Amino acid sequence: MMMNKRPVGVTILGWSEIVMDGLILLLCSIGVILSLSVTQEDFFRLTPFMNRNTVYRSALQTFIFYVPGIIAGISVLKTKEWGRKLIVILNIFWLTMVLLPKAYGIFEFIRMNGTKYLSNFIMGSFKITTFLTICIYICFIYYFTRPTVKAWFKKEQ
Repeated sequence: MMMNKRPVGVTILGWSEIVMDGLILLLCSIGVILSLSVTQEDFFRLTPFMNRNTVYRSALQTFIFYVPGIIAGISVLKTKEWGRKLIVILNIFWLTMVLLPKAYGIFEFIRMNGTKYLSNFIMGSFKITTFLTICIYICFIYYFTRPTVKAWFKKEQ
């Protein structure tokens, strides 16, 4: 027995997963194309801290990390239970990738400087974009693990 009405949250979060991951892939693709359009000397002059291999590795990592997000977003819109699980797993992974460097930086700062200036370090390294990113990941995880949402996906199977 199929329910006709998809929850609004599923629609909003499914589309936002597709749009956010698609935008990241688009911007990465533009970056790769631009890096290929300049000579090696110009590339090094513009980005002395990078080489083209770094660009290719970053593009490959972006592709590996964000294409599954687009697939998960589409499958959630098609009411697939495995898509809901994939979104939760991906967002837990991405949340971990955001928090681990921050935690390492805090521990390293304490080791080097003690706790005297710790609040300044945390506020300086914990920008508003990081905070918003963490909030987005937590919203996805929270919403797609709600019992009512899980039950709706199970009914649709």
